[in-house]
Amino acid sequence: YDAESRDVYVTSGHLRRKLFSYFKEGRASAIDFCDILFLDESHTGSIDNTVIASLWTYAASTGVPVPRIVLLSATPAPLKIVPTPVKFGIPVPTAYDIQFRYNPVPRADNIKPAGIYTGIADVVRRILSGEDDAPGDILIFLPGSSEVEKMTATLEAVVKKLNLPVEARPLISGAYSAMQKKDIDIIYRPSTQRKIIAATNIAESSITIDGLGVVIDSMLEKRAGTSGSGGFRLTTEYISKDSSTQRAGRTGRTRN
Repeated sequence: YDAESRDVYVTSGHLRRKLFSYFKEGRASAIDFCDILFLDESHTGSIDNTVIASLWTYAASTGVPVPRIVLLSATPAPLKIVPTPVKFGIPVPTAYDIQFRYNPVPRADNIKPAGIYTGIADVVRRILSGEDDAPGDILIFLPGSSEVEKMTATLEAVVKKLNLPVEARPLISGAYSAMQKKDIDIIYRPSTQRKIIAATNIAESSITIDGLGVVIDSMLEKRAGTSGSGGFRLTTEYISKDSSTQRAGRTGRTRN
């Protein structure tokens, strides 16, 4: 985009860095690179979104010109913006009905996701063998990249044991933020093969996969925190209800 651009739609990381460039020694200059800022998935409470909203609010409170800001979310949650935003609801066509099936896993005080892999692999095996009628591509949510890698290897072994004919063998792929773009792009390409995609929460809100018929959710995610010594660490936690709704909504979007 350039000086003539009116509406600028960018990633939150880019927007955070862009807004910081308008601040010097605690003072804001006129934010004039666009007329409207779009902050997508504003409900997430991510560091980027929180910083963007805070910088915009601070600049506006000092009286310098700021763009209008539009907060977008399918599941709105309070975000401290002053003045309080006007709320608009945008009706969308009713999604296809989603059937929910629960696979009970004993809950432990210390989350040990290892036992979940067996359950997920068995669900996939039943679908591929025809024991369960669940057409369409399959998206599996896992807490982190190492779990994604382990799951894809497990699924490759499951498929090998099934001894499926060539035309019925699925295309198995992972999806997480550290992967190269060319590897993630596989999940978007049209294919005559059924796709099975093991992903982290990168696929929770930013990906729509045509033909997706099944979501298998571990109900877990990796969350940033600090250790007892003050260092940075990732811990495995249960997801929120909003996240589970978002994940379930990956299917029922483009097929019944």
